[in-house]
Amino acid sequence: MLLLSPEIVRFESHAWDDVAALAVDRIPKRIVEEHSDLGPFATFADVPEQSVHIRVKRRITADDTDAPSLGDSGQLVFYTGRPTSDLARQRITITCTLISIRSEFPSGKPATRTLTFIATNAAGSDPVSSAPAPLNE
Repeated sequence: MLLLSPEIVRFESHAWDDVAALAVDRIPKRIVEEHSDLGPFATFADVPEQSVHIRVKRRITADDTDAPSLGDSGQLVFYTGRPTSDLARQRITITCTLISIRSEFPSGKPATRTLTFIATNAAGSDPVSSAPAPLNE
């Protein structure tokens, strides 16, 4: 999932309206691949273990001293679509932990800060959940 310039991204008490991009990446931790005697190509593949990493890239144009700390856990909430769009707008909620904060200062461009989270779910099911979002939310 990749969102460019989402309206508002929230992580616990932090709300960011300066997000340039948000990416949800699914990374395999264990891959099962089986072959048969019929040919050189896989006949079965599965990914029984995976991680979900979320990167939030913010444009920093003023002093920013209100950032979460590494190891902070909570709910990350964002929306697909715009508040004025139709019923296809979704509210995405991910329980996650902040694992990295990186700042960059490209020459001639605004500074950026990238926050990386790893998603968790105590039940072992998909940590990314979505639900229809009302237009006024």
